[in-house]
Amino acid sequence: MTRAHKSDAPQIAAPEGGSVWRVNLHFFLASIFALIAWATWPTEAINWGFGLISIAGGLASFHHLKMGLAEFVTLVWRKGTVRKQTKDAVETKLARKITPDVLKDAGMKQ
Repeated sequence: MTRAHKSDAPQIAAPEGGSVWRVNLHFFLASIFALIAWATWPTEAINWGFGLISIAGGLASFHHLKMGLAEFVTLVWRKGTVRKQTKDAVETKLARKITPDVLKDAGMKQ
Protein backbone atom coordinates (compact mmCIF):
# COMPACT_ATOMS: atom_id res chain seq x y z
CA MET A 1 0.00 0.00 0.00
CA THR A 2 1.43 3.35 -1.01
CA ARG A 3 0.86 6.63 0.71
CA ALA A 4 -0.65 9.46 -1.25
CA HIS A 5 1.55 12.48 -1.59
CA LYS A 6 0.27 15.86 -0.54
CA SER A 7 0.10 16.94 -4.20
CA ASP A 8 -2.14 13.93 -4.98
CA ALA A 9 -4.75 14.95 -2.43
CA PRO A 10 -7.66 17.05 -3.68
CA GLN A 11 -7.22 20.74 -2.95
CA ILE A 12 -10.00 22.29 -0.90
CA ALA A 13 -10.36 26.06 -0.80
CA ALA A 14 -9.99 27.68 2.59
CA PRO A 15 -13.25 28.86 4.10
CA GLU A 16 -13.99 32.56 3.94
CA GLY A 17 -13.74 32.82 7.73
CA GLY A 18 -10.13 31.62 7.57
CA SER A 19 -9.13 34.69 5.59
CA VAL A 20 -10.76 37.01 8.11
CA TRP A 21 -9.00 35.22 10.95
CA ARG A 22 -5.65 35.57 9.17
CA VAL A 23 -6.18 39.32 8.67
CA ASN A 24 -7.10 39.78 12.33
CA LEU A 25 -4.18 37.60 13.45
CA HIS A 26 -1.67 39.61 11.39
CA PHE A 27 -2.95 42.91 12.78
CA PHE A 28 -2.95 41.52 16.33
CA LEU A 29 0.63 40.25 15.97
CA ALA A 30 1.69 43.58 14.45
CA SER A 31 0.35 45.41 17.50
CA ILE A 32 1.99 42.94 19.93
CA PHE A 33 5.38 43.25 18.20
CA ALA A 34 5.05 47.05 18.10
CA LEU A 35 4.36 47.04 21.83
CA ILE A 36 7.41 44.83 22.42
CA ALA A 37 9.53 47.15 20.26
CA TRP A 38 8.34 50.20 22.19
CA ALA A 39 8.78 48.56 25.61
CA THR A 40 12.29 47.24 24.96
CA TRP A 41 13.78 50.44 23.50
CA PRO A 42 16.76 51.23 25.76
CA THR A 43 16.98 54.52 27.62
CA GLU A 44 20.68 54.13 28.40
CA ALA A 45 23.56 53.20 26.10
CA ILE A 46 24.65 50.35 28.36
CA ASN A 47 21.49 48.43 27.43
CA TRP A 48 22.28 48.41 23.71
CA GLY A 49 21.20 44.75 23.40
CA PHE A 50 17.62 45.76 24.05
CA GLY A 51 17.90 48.08 21.06
CA LEU A 52 18.50 45.07 18.82
CA ILE A 53 15.47 43.34 20.31
CA SER A 54 13.46 46.50 19.79
CA ILE A 55 14.54 46.79 16.15
CA ALA A 56 13.68 43.12 15.55
CA GLY A 57 10.27 43.68 17.13
CA GLY A 58 9.70 46.72 14.95
CA LEU A 59 10.63 44.79 11.81
CA ALA A 60 8.34 41.92 12.81
CA SER A 61 5.55 44.42 13.47
CA PHE A 62 6.05 46.01 10.05
CA HIS A 63 6.07 42.57 8.40
CA HIS A 64 2.79 41.53 10.02
CA LEU A 65 1.21 44.87 9.21
CA LYS A 66 2.23 44.47 5.56
CA MET A 67 0.95 40.87 5.45
CA GLY A 68 -2.34 41.84 7.13
CA LEU A 69 -2.92 44.64 4.63
CA ALA A 70 -2.08 42.36 1.70
CA GLU A 71 -4.47 39.70 3.00
CA PHE A 72 -7.17 42.34 3.55
CA VAL A 73 -6.80 43.71 0.01
CA THR A 74 -6.94 40.17 -1.41
CA LEU A 75 -10.06 39.42 0.62
CA VAL A 76 -11.83 42.61 -0.49
CA TRP A 77 -10.82 42.02 -4.13
CA ARG A 78 -12.08 38.42 -4.00
CA LYS A 79 -15.41 39.46 -2.50
CA GLY A 80 -15.77 42.18 -5.15
CA THR A 81 -15.06 39.68 -7.92
CA VAL A 82 -17.61 37.22 -6.54
CA ARG A 83 -20.16 40.03 -6.16
CA LYS A 84 -19.59 41.14 -9.75
CA GLN A 85 -19.88 37.59 -11.10
CA THR A 86 -23.05 37.02 -9.12
CA LYS A 87 -24.52 40.28 -10.40
CA ASP A 88 -23.64 39.45 -14.00
CA ALA A 89 -25.06 35.93 -13.81
CA VAL A 90 -28.01 35.28 -16.06
CA GLU A 91 -31.12 33.86 -14.49
CA THR A 92 -32.01 30.38 -15.62
CA LYS A 93 -34.96 30.04 -17.94
CA LEU A 94 -37.17 27.02 -18.36
CA ALA A 95 -36.94 25.25 -21.70
CA ARG A 96 -40.11 24.19 -23.41
CA LYS A 97 -40.99 20.54 -23.21
CA ILE A 98 -39.83 18.44 -26.14
CA THR A 99 -42.55 16.25 -27.56
CA PRO A 100 -42.60 14.06 -30.66
CA ASP A 101 -44.65 16.76 -32.43
CA VAL A 102 -41.96 19.38 -31.75
CA LEU A 103 -39.28 17.02 -33.08
CA LYS A 104 -41.33 16.41 -36.26
CA ASP A 105 -41.81 20.13 -36.78
CA ALA A 106 -38.07 20.67 -36.46
CA GLY A 107 -37.35 17.89 -38.99
CA MET A 108 -35.52 15.72 -36.49
CA LYS A 109 -37.97 12.86 -36.44
CA GLN A 110 -40.07 11.30 -39.14
